[in-house]
Amino acid sequence: MMNDSDIKNLRRRINRAKVVLETEANELEIALENYGSAVDNLDKETPAISGIMSKVETNMDTAQGLLDWTQKPVIDLTRLRQDLN
Repeated sequence: MMNDSDIKNLRRRINRAKVVLETEANELEIALENYGSAVDNLDKETPAISGIMSKVETNMDTAQGLLDWTQKPVIDLTRLRQDLN
């Protein structure tokens, strides 16, 4: 059985992990928006634009997948913290 000190320590660790996940997800979202803006400003006459756009789409899909992935651990940590209250 966990004592009060153990529970307090666990809450603190959960909070830190949740903040890190949310911060990293936010930074990734900002980077993704900046990346998208840069792509929007590409000259459509750029040589090999179709290859570039294909790579961009792959990169954006990967980044979006990472953003989506972060939601489950954040929800799990929130529930765990609530269970400790």
